[in-house]
Amino acid sequence: MKILFILPEFHPHPGGGIATFYLNLLPKLKAIGISPVVWIGSAFTQGQDTFEYQGIPVKQLPPENFLKHLKGFQRLNIYPDLQKHLASAWALYELASQESGIDLVETVDWGLGYIPWVLDPSRKVVTRLHGSIAQIETCDPKAGMGLYGDITRLVEFATLPYSNLITYSENNRTFWEEKLSKRIELIDPIYSFPADLHESEPDMEPYALVVGRIQHWKGPQLLCEALKKVPDQIKFYWIGRDTDYLKKGSSFSRYLSEKHPDIWGKRIIPLGLRPNTETLSWMKNAKFGLVCSIWDMFNLTALEWLSLEKPLICSKGAGAWNIVKKAGGAVFDPNNPEQLARLIREHQTSKELIVPTYRIQYEEGKLLEETRQFYHRVLEKPTERPMPPSWAINLVIPSNSESGREAAMDQWPLRQVLFYTSKRLLKKFLRKK
Repeated sequence: MKILFILPEFHPHPGGGIATFYLNLLPKLKAIGISPVVWIGSAFTQGQDTFEYQGIPVKQLPPENFLKHLKGFQRLNIYPDLQKHLASAWALYELASQESGIDLVETVDWGLGYIPWVLDPSRKVVTRLHGSIAQIETCDPKAGMGLYGDITRLVEFATLPYSNLITYSENNRTFWEEKLSKRIELIDPIYSFPADLHESEPDMEPYALVVGRIQHWKGPQLLCEALKKVPDQIKFYWIGRDTDYLKKGSSFSRYLSEKHPDIWGKRIIPLGLRPNTETLSWMKNAKFGLVCSIWDMFNLTALEWLSLEKPLICSKGAGAWNIVKKAGGAVFDPNNPEQLARLIREHQTSKELIVPTYRIQYEEGKLLEETRQFYHRVLEKPTERPMPPSWAINLVIPSNSESGREAAMDQWPLRQVLFYTSKRLLKKFLRKK
């Protein structure tokens, strides 16, 4: 079986969950006789390289192909990200559809890269639900982007049901089954365990650690609220890059230090982004780990904590919580900071914390066989299949129409256009001073 994987990220590892998932999965599929071929590209990632990763051929979307397809979505340039997502999807389709001998195409929801393949009636298509654009916009909204979120929700709800859908989070399956009234396949993620579990303890006090972006839905504000109810006994560190808060160019870390001045920067120390090897060392030496997400499609870092046999406190907002609970980790309701506070109090004072049993429970052979059977069921389906509604197709296919941002502005009174332009120029001038 030869499967074409259309991915927004893969190798070299950018640190995202999608790349982590497939870097673990694809070599294992190759080992059981499935032949993966990978094309990488997105609205924000293009390149010229062609290479192999553990014997798997990998190609990148060239920037010139991406730019060529931007012209086909001029009508959507009022929201440049939507224009870019669709342009990259069709640019990848144009190139990757030339691969020969492909039995199945696997795509992902984020970035809308699945759309051209779903609209090709000759293809058998799987879309793995990792966390879509519209889901993220709902959980981490940005000022002025509400209509953009509504449009992407319409597009996703109108097109995703026409693919064969699979996810690795019970939370995510429930979300999409309710929205689409369609059965979603669920298979736990394949994971490669580190060979060396432990390091010698560094010469420092015990600490707790969070690994993840400093981002609203990763829950730093929830941890700040919980620590207000907890005695100051150990330090908490946070490894991960800062992100925008509500609008582009802002800093969520700065917002947290202003909102919680006695906690963020004093009891929770942000360390920024760290190399993978350094992060792993921090994880190995932590007293316990935390996953504080108010929403997270899965959070593969939770599996890293479990694989290191480290005590873990995990939010039920993260899709990994079921696995964490089954392995003996502690879980809490993200709507209840007091629950998190109680677990932190217990973990920071206890001398004998529960060691997770995930390594013992993990059944890789079973998961791989479930994945293979899922692919075979998709291949056995009839070639003829229904298509999305015509309005959705017309919205997401390339067009020569040049209406868009300029056409929208033509509807404004000239006085409003001039007033808005003056206000933007003044903002830019003041920022430079």
